[in-house]
Amino acid sequence: MTQTATPADARLEVHCAPSPNPLPVSTASKTKNGVLELTFAKPDDSPDIKCQAITVTVPVGTGATDLASSATPIEHNYSGQGTWHVSKQIGEHAITFTCTPEAPGTPPTVVFDRTRRFTLDLSAIPVTRAPGHAALTITALTTLTNDWETRPVSTDPVEKHLETIADFFFRSFSCEKPQVNNGTSVVLRWEGSEAGTEYWLSWDDNAPIKVTGRSHPSHALTDTTTFVLDARTKAEDGVTVIHHYLSTTVTVKNPDIKAKTLTATDKISVTDTFWADNKDSKKTWARATTFEGEVVIAGKNTLKVGGVITAEEGVTIPTMKKLVVDTIEIPSPTGSRKQVVFNSPVWIQEVVLPTGTPAHLTVKGSVDVSGTVALNKIKSTVNSAIELLNSINQTAGAISTTGNVTATGNVTAGGNRVLRAGDTLRFKSITNRYLSEDYDYGRDHETVMAARTLYNTARWTALHLSSASSLAETPGSEQQLAEPPRADQASAKPEV
Repeated sequence: MTQTATPADARLEVHCAPSPNPLPVSTASKTKNGVLELTFAKPDDSPDIKCQAITVTVPVGTGATDLASSATPIEHNYSGQGTWHVSKQIGEHAITFTCTPEAPGTPPTVVFDRTRRFTLDLSAIPVTRAPGHAALTITALTTLTNDWETRPVSTDPVEKHLETIADFFFRSFSCEKPQVNNGTSVVLRWEGSEAGTEYWLSWDDNAPIKVTGRSHPSHALTDTTTFVLDARTKAEDGVTVIHHYLSTTVTVKNPDIKAKTLTATDKISVTDTFWADNKDSKKTWARATTFEGEVVIAGKNTLKVGGVITAEEGVTIPTMKKLVVDTIEIPSPTGSRKQVVFNSPVWIQEVVLPTGTPAHLTVKGSVDVSGTVALNKIKSTVNSAIELLNSINQTAGAISTTGNVTATGNVTAGGNRVLRAGDTLRFKSITNRYLSEDYDYGRDHETVMAARTLYNTARWTALHLSSASSLAETPGSEQQLAEPPRADQASAKPEV
């Protein structure tokens, strides 16, 4: 309650407002702090009053008439028109606050008219443990004209009592700093009764925790957080719990945002790095998303796409890094050419697939290779021939086959034509004589009689005359057609 005193010899009056009212006394386990708000003004029916100083003395000790158990913790502040200087002097059993205005005149003087107020706030007063009434000593150096005099200003004593459940109060839940940097904690403070009261603090989705005292440090905050303080008391039946709630919110600069659903009607801009984290083994979903920078899948994590990935500028796999796929499908070209380009080696790993089929590369169209294709085996999986539309250039090693080699054109080795079954040959000696099987009657033919003539050191040149495939030998200018046998050669009999 507010006490007012306007004795006949006083020029000022004071309104004393304790908080809480009455003040609860301290206990052996807990020091109770109180607040006094002293507001000075002139009486309504009084003329304007000049003032040069106001003093307030608080009794300190352990008795019933003492207000504070110690003078050191008591803090002070003031409010009202103009500037005032407040000094304190600690004595053996009291603490005195002297308030002087900063105003014109010597000494400085202010005039209390009907609008002027001066309020002295005394806080953090450690109330004694003894119930009772503590009287404050208040004086004011005032005058109506120029007869200055220090006059007492009377007020009712401040009441102290033992707190009971009926004295419950709960207020002023706040934080030391309304805004903090990311990763910074904050101290939460409140005022409330102690008798029969428990305090439980909660925030976000965390279960409430029991707190004691009248303050509690928070955890390191990474997002704007609302704290809820629940003061729990018992009803008259002593069983039913009554909840009293207060809340306060701390804003975090550059917060880490945690949300169940986040909807952006325009766009989300990230100036540094966008992390899609699923440490709780849940999925991160993104629909139509545009990334203007790099997208990095950290560590050995996997990017799983249920739909289609469209890369307008291509997909690049770092050198000697794996691209593990089941099927690469190139849609039918509709306008510009579509292709897959590999700038580093492509390995088809030989593993047994679940169906028992070895790993393989299936190309339904054509494969264009500007470099070299290194193969261990070439096999037709459809039991048909492998068709080569251009030449095969074997620069090293050998080409071997356990089957037949069929060529519709010529087969050459070292620049010379390779014989094929059904070819017709002609042999020419170094003396430009031809080898035949019958008699020769002159000219440039040499006759070899079967089983009679033996050429041990003869050297012959084989000339191709014709092929079973009817393809002409190239170049034809180097070929000499055989002369048809004369009439006398047709019936000639070999020598026996």
